[in-house]
Amino acid sequence: MQTGLDRLAAMQTRDGGIAYWPGGTESSAWLSAYVGWMLLEARDGGQELPSGMLEGVLKRLERELASSGSRVDDDTRAFICRVLGAAGRPQPSWVAGLEVAAGRLDMAGRAHLAVALLDLGRRDRAMALLAVDGEAPPPLEMLPSTSGRLSSNVRQEAVLLDALLSIDPAHPWTAVMA
Repeated sequence: MQTGLDRLAAMQTRDGGIAYWPGGTESSAWLSAYVGWMLLEARDGGQELPSGMLEGVLKRLERELASSGSRVDDDTRAFICRVLGAAGRPQPSWVAGLEVAAGRLDMAGRAHLAVALLDLGRRDRAMALLAVDGEAPPPLEMLPSTSGRLSSNVRQEAVLLDALLSIDPAHPWTAVMA
């Protein structure tokens, strides 16, 4: 674990975000959110993190949301809101804006946003956002993405399952998806 964290620390850029390669100079918003989520999980599991790494990533994510010139898509913004909410730095105005535009989000984006709503104490709206009606989850049909935001059907389903485990572990879809 420590070796992996040290490698990620070598990928941290001056702006606090994470680049795709050690020594990289340009950070990726999606990768920074992904690593931020992993760092929070590691910290909560008792792992010691490289000094200042998590704080740098969180500040980078906050700046991403605050930037008027950001080219980040709404699914990545929802992921950032989830990470910041888990870190105790919720972004209520961004969460509200993304909730209004939820129709543009893919399943992972809605799942991340649902957990951000949960972090704001809105479990009811989180479940409504996921629209988890029926006996089984709908089939997901998407082409894998390997640029900017990495995604696939499997990743979408994994993020939905993780969100359900956070919001309602006893939900009938949980066992089906697992």
